[in-house]
Amino acid sequence: MILSGEHHVPTARAFLEQNHQHEDGCTLRCHYGTLYEWSGAGWRELTDRGLESRLVPFLDGAQLPDGNESRRGNIYPVNNRTVSEAREAIKRETYLEESCAAPCWLDGRPGPRVSELIVGESTLWHVQPDGSLEPLRPTPALFSLNALTFDPDPQSPPPLRWMAFLKDLFGDDHEQMELLQEFMGYTLTSDTSQQKALLMVGPKRAGKGTILRVWEALAGSDNCDSPTIKGFAGNFGLQSLIGKTVAFIPDADFSGAGVASFSEWLKSITGEDSVTFDRKYRDPVKVRLRARFVVTTNNLPQLDDASGALASRFLILRFTKSFIGHEDTDLEGKLLAELPGILNWALFGLARLRSRRRFVMPASSADDVRQLEDLASPVAAFVRDCCNVGPEYESGTRDLFETWGRWCARSGAHAGDKRQFGKNVKSALASIRTKQRNNGERAYVGIAPKLPHEGEFFG
Repeated sequence: MILSGEHHVPTARAFLEQNHQHEDGCTLRCHYGTLYEWSGAGWRELTDRGLESRLVPFLDGAQLPDGNESRRGNIYPVNNRTVSEAREAIKRETYLEESCAAPCWLDGRPGPRVSELIVGESTLWHVQPDGSLEPLRPTPALFSLNALTFDPDPQSPPPLRWMAFLKDLFGDDHEQMELLQEFMGYTLTSDTSQQKALLMVGPKRAGKGTILRVWEALAGSDNCDSPTIKGFAGNFGLQSLIGKTVAFIPDADFSGAGVASFSEWLKSITGEDSVTFDRKYRDPVKVRLRARFVVTTNNLPQLDDASGALASRFLILRFTKSFIGHEDTDLEGKLLAELPGILNWALFGLARLRSRRRFVMPASSADDVRQLEDLASPVAAFVRDCCNVGPEYESGTRDLFETWGRWCARSGAHAGDKRQFGKNVKSALASIRTKQRNNGERAYVGIAPKLPHEGEFFG
C-alpha cells in the first residue's frame, strides 16, 4: 500500500475503506470531538489512543510514493506526527454536524421514529403502541449511543420477584408502582417530551438504592451518570451527561454549595433547552441533554427557585418503610436475574404513559408536592396564604414587605431584604408590576394582603 507522508486525507480514507465500511454507511463517526464506533447494534466511544493503536499496524509496512523517499527509503515513517495527523484526518472525514444529535437516522429515513427504538447488545427493536417489541435489522444508519448491555426477550416471564419487592415497598398504593413503572420505561427511550424528573423520598434502607441499582443495570451503566449537587457548580459539571439517558443522584445533599446551579441547570435540561457548557481539555459545546433525572433523598429538599417552576417538574415517590435490620443481602442478585422481564414490565408502563400522554402524581404524594413547592419558593407560599392576586389589587411595597416579614416570623422562613423580596415576588407572579404613586411611594400592582375576614391576616 502506497501512502503519502504529507497528505493525510487519502490515508484516512484508505483506513476507513479497509476497516469501517458497511452497506449502510461508515461505522466510525466523530461527534462533538469524540469518536464513536458501531458495535453491531449501537455506537461505543473509541478513544484517541484506541484509534492510534489500530493506525500504527495499518501504517506500518506502507510505502511512500516514488520520489518521496525518507531516511528509511520508501518505507512509510510511522511516528508521533504521522499517526497524530492521520488520526485528525480521520476525525475530519467522519465528522457529524452538531445538529445531528444522537439518536438520529444518518441516512434521513422517515421512520421508525428514533424515540420508539431500543438498541440491545446485538439487536434493534421497535417499541409498539402496546409496549410489545418488533425486531429490526441493526444498522449503522441509526446513530444511537445508548445500547443496553443485554438483548431484550419479548417472551421473558413476568418479573415476579420484582413485583413482590415493589409490593413490600408500596403496599397497595398502585399509583406509586405505576409511576415508577412508567418513569423507568420513559428513560429507556430518547423521549424527553414529558419534561419531568423523579424524586424518591424516604428513610434509609427503604429500597431506594436497590431500585437505582436495578434501574442502572436495566438502562445500561454506560448510559447512566451519577452527578452530585455540588458538581453542578463546577466548570465541567455537565460534561459527563453528554449522551446519557439517566442521571441518578442518590442521597442528594441539598445543604451545601451547588443548589442554585443545580436548580438552574435542571430547569433548562428538563425543559428541553439547549445548554452551553465547558468541557475539560475540549472546546465548549452547545447541546440538548437527554438525561432524565432521578433524585433520592431522606427528606424533601429545599430547591433554589423563587418562581416555583422547578418544583412543578418533579414527580414524587414517597417511601415509608425501612428495612434496617431486615435486609435481604441476596435480593439484588435475584432482581437482576429478572432484567429481561423487568424491561418488558417497564415498556408496558411506557405504553400506558404514551396512551395517557402525561404522568399522574400519586394521591399519596399530594402533601409532599405542596411542601416541596413551599420549600422551593416561600414567597409563593406567602402569596397563596396571605395575598389577593389580580389586576384590581394594589399594595405599597413597604406594606407588602412588612406583611411578608410577619409571615416569615410565624413560619420560620428568612425574610431577607426588601429588594430580594421584590425580585422573588415577580418571579413567583409574572403579572406583578411596580409603579410610583402620586405621593412618591412605590407600589405593587396586581397583589395586596388579604383583609381580616378573608383569612390569614397580621394586623
